[in-house]
Amino acid sequence: MASNCKEKIKKYKNAENKKCKFSFSSSSTELNKSKTGSCPIEPTSLSNIKYPKQFLHVERRNYSLQLVQFPVEILKGIHSLKFSQTLGFYVCGYGNGDIEMREEMSNRLLAKTTLSLDGQDPVVSLCFHPKLSHFLFAACSYGKIHLIKTHSFTGKLLFEQKKNELHSIDVSSTGNLLFSGGKDGQIRVYDVQAEKVVRKFEGHRFRVFCVKYDFHTNLVISGGWDKFVKIWDLREQNAIKTIKGPYICGDAIDMRGSIILTGSWVETDSIQLWDFGTSKLLHTFRATNRHRHFIGEYVYCCKFLQTDTDAEKILVGGTDALEVLNWKKRKITERLEVPKTVQTLDDKQTSVIFGGMEPLLRIAKFKEL
Repeated sequence: MASNCKEKIKKYKNAENKKCKFSFSSSSTELNKSKTGSCPIEPTSLSNIKYPKQFLHVERRNYSLQLVQFPVEILKGIHSLKFSQTLGFYVCGYGNGDIEMREEMSNRLLAKTTLSLDGQDPVVSLCFHPKLSHFLFAACSYGKIHLIKTHSFTGKLLFEQKKNELHSIDVSSTGNLLFSGGKDGQIRVYDVQAEKVVRKFEGHRFRVFCVKYDFHTNLVISGGWDKFVKIWDLREQNAIKTIKGPYICGDAIDMRGSIILTGSWVETDSIQLWDFGTSKLLHTFRATNRHRHFIGEYVYCCKFLQTDTDAEKILVGGTDALEVLNWKKRKITERLEVPKTVQTLDDKQTSVIFGGMEPLLRIAKFKEL
């Protein structure tokens, strides 16, 4: 399985290097140069990894569950996950600043690097370049945004906010612009080629935990602790729309067509859908089959299921479970209970990866979703 993945990566590398507009040399020496003078990103030798590779496979009625175990004291929890939608792997960002690339089918570890020399800077957000699939953007909590080449797992530091903390990044449809949100409440717009900040949006009073770029409208959506979701047009100075109410504490905003999805860190009524045109509430999800003794929803992450073109099904990660919801039917169609918080998730076809502060990476492969 791993060899197939590597062959695919090599194929895309040769094709996409011809299209790449970035002024990066093909040599790792040039790629690793950073204007901030930081240490270059180099791949970790897999033979030096000391923690055991433990796998567990569990079969259920509608899905199989694969678990990858690691010592929590080493990696300090899973803070971000992202599937490559064009290549056969996914990446994991850990609390100690490590990033791992794993083969999609077998979960085999393919490559590993670290973005934190002291092991204290969590990798809080990941996103792939939409045009050049072997480029990965990775944000660390203490203000650094890195660019990594996944076929070599080398990279460099692109941007640094020394007096700010980051919680979320996203990239434009062309890959030329990057967006970030964090502790100071500002939404920053970066020119990736020029490696500089070109715009700042102000309007949030507290931390921004989620920034999303919508490929169809070319608008940016943000939310955080101030209980306002704001929609930004790059041609305007101020937010063009504001939604009042959602208490966003993680990667818990998504958009599909004219519907905006939000997930709030509240006990009940956490999943809500809003009309983009009017900013009015369309629906608050209240499951008719919710267990009466559940301890609360407290959503950290949510997104529309990628394969669901009708935008009826939602993936939700919260206090004690990963859930698949059908908001039109008001049903929880799948619930995978876990001992600790689910704070990050992603999906591809019928597979869902999710994790949090528990020392386990879970991969659910559904028969149907």
